[in-house]
Amino acid sequence: MRRLWALAVGLTLIVGVRAGPDDPPKSPAEELKQLQSQVADAQKKAADLRQKVQKEEDADEKKKLQDELQKANADASRVMRENQARAVAIAKADPKSEAGLDAAIWGMISVRAKPAELLDLVNLMVENHVADKKIGAVVPPLTMLMGMAPRPGASEEDAAKAKEQSEKAQALIETIVAKNPEKSVQASALYAVADFYKNRSEPRGRTAPADADALAKKAEEGFERIEKNYADVIQFRDRTYGVAAKAALFELRHLRVGKTAPEVEGEDADGVKFKLSDYRGKVVMLDFWGHW
Repeated sequence: MRRLWALAVGLTLIVGVRAGPDDPPKSPAEELKQLQSQVADAQKKAADLRQKVQKEEDADEKKKLQDELQKANADASRVMRENQARAVAIAKADPKSEAGLDAAIWGMISVRAKPAELLDLVNLMVENHVADKKIGAVVPPLTMLMGMAPRPGASEEDAAKAKEQSEKAQALIETIVAKNPEKSVQASALYAVADFYKNRSEPRGRTAPADADALAKKAEEGFERIEKNYADVIQFRDRTYGVAAKAALFELRHLRVGKTAPEVEGEDADGVKFKLSDYRGKVVMLDFWGHW
């Protein structure tokens, strides 16, 4: 414990918080709270200046405030970056405690651009807190890691590394689903993976990949699993995962490029009844509109 306290105090000096020689060292939970408070203070300072800039009418004073705001924004970004990095250090030094988990969740954004470090941190969290409801917070970054691809022209070694990281991320998600007792966490993890495959099968604004059908099949299997086992679990407000999965399955099965469009019946502008199937084989634009 003394070693952890010494590390906490030493690194706290880096971000400008100096403890007196007789001050007792802070616990990881207390230090995390202080780091978060420093970020909140820096962000509030910038927000207050932004309001002053918006209200100021004198050109010279406005310019002065804008310069102060620019510096305040830069300071807030720096404090956020440094303090989140420090939070990751706390998590690694004290991975089994609740404070360590909280520190990792709050600080992991600082390593989001470093896949290997992010995987190591998340793996540490899952290893020590897989049954904690808070572990659901690692699902979005794990899903991001699943989709990370090597840069164009990357070596075979880099491509293999990206594939390995993607597989590790998915394995961690499956571990969360299998070992976390909270159905909301399980449903959220499964939905994230299924949605990932769905988006990969038909990326917006780009040509579908060669393995689009295989990706869509994986997405369907995931959404079917959710519809079967987690239909009543709330996703957001009063919307359930069952409703969300059903909508996603309909889109995958009927609205993907190459699928037969579902039947539409209605009346045209002249009141003549028609069916969409009457125009099969022709290019059709559907325009849904109404008055409210």
